[in-house]
Amino acid sequence: MSVLIAGGGEAAVHFVAELRRLGYGEAITIVSDEPGLPYQRPPLSKGVLRGEVGPADLIVRDETFFAGLGVEVVHDRVVAAMPPPRGPGSGVAVGSSGRRYRHSVLALAHGGFARRLDLDASGPEQHVVRTLADAQRLGDRLRGAARRVGVVGGGFIGLEVAAVARSLGHEVTVVEQGESVMSRAVSVDVAASVAAIHGGQGIELVLGADVRHVQTAPGGGTVIRMPDRSVVVDELVVGIGLEVDGSLAAQCDLEFDGGVVTDEHGATAHPRIVAFGDCSAQRPAGSRARPRRIESVANATDQAIGAAAVIVGRPRSARPAPWFWSDQGQVKLQMVGGLQPADQCLLRGDPASGAFGVLHLRGGVLVGGEFLNRAGDALAARRLVGAAARLDPVLAADPDRRLRDAVHGDDRMLSGGGAR
Repeated sequence: MSVLIAGGGEAAVHFVAELRRLGYGEAITIVSDEPGLPYQRPPLSKGVLRGEVGPADLIVRDETFFAGLGVEVVHDRVVAAMPPPRGPGSGVAVGSSGRRYRHSVLALAHGGFARRLDLDASGPEQHVVRTLADAQRLGDRLRGAARRVGVVGGGFIGLEVAAVARSLGHEVTVVEQGESVMSRAVSVDVAASVAAIHGGQGIELVLGADVRHVQTAPGGGTVIRMPDRSVVVDELVVGIGLEVDGSLAAQCDLEFDGGVVTDEHGATAHPRIVAFGDCSAQRPAGSRARPRRIESVANATDQAIGAAAVIVGRPRSARPAPWFWSDQGQVKLQMVGGLQPADQCLLRGDPASGAFGVLHLRGGVLVGGEFLNRAGDALAARRLVGAAARLDPVLAADPDRRLRDAVHGDDRMLSGGGAR
């Protein structure tokens, strides 16, 4: 059974490596719409913008790795797919080059594309940071003379870019539609502390602002118009999320809800099609909840490993808790489990200190956590969430105690002795 992977991101590398580790011996082809080998994306909004990281530094694995695994990497884009049959036989995918790819198993890993503001064709240039080319183009601008930089979107990407731009000496204004930064990803306390840190660095945050119009300014630059004010900038950066093309899912008759719907391991309703990474929306098996897209490298690589196990018929019994991070200058934010439904939230430390955590408990069990400049707690929480550990709330809220010391009696054996 030959495998075709539509998409050549970092998760695809983990997928093929795990397939080979599990003994899969058939042909594997990665079809990537970006030239070159799969590369890391997290440094794009940080080190690449600063000019500290070059293209060669981003490569996940070199040519000898793929040659050693017998994996072909092709620069092309899958634009049409006839899925493999549920029984014996092959499917056929067609690339934009016209090349046809026969396959017995299809892996959808095509990611998504950055949303942009809906501007006239003659409107000002808007930068996004999704690909290496995007980051190089914006980095060249930011490393020039001091300029006014406007960022539309106060999520992870927007704030990471804002922090870099400010560190390079630019005036920076972030315009966010929500009433707080990162409002869909973090709690109120974390959002407020992150906003305070950025504000202290001289970044202007305009919250609750509806961008009504963006146009070229008469004297040069770009005007961002809002109901009660306008901002003139030299460079416009847009970080308003990711969209996924659902055309391949539709051609394969797969459920699509903002992403290709899978279980937590990457399996779709078709036994010979998996999906992982940013293009997938996960719904745990047996759940009626709406599928959730998790834009995280850690999630993508872990789901890719799980999808490989599905292909060889040995699906994992469980998967690690989702894990996220964002480096925004002085802000080192790590999250475990996402914003899970919780009946108790504990502050671990003082938000005013700029280093604290928020623990999310349900029935006394740790189901998630957010950690600002507390990397040790984040590492411990990953273990504890995975072990469904019950915590003593008084001990857990004490930042001077190790988090593992807050675990109730017998649950300490589940959490492992290495957690801090």
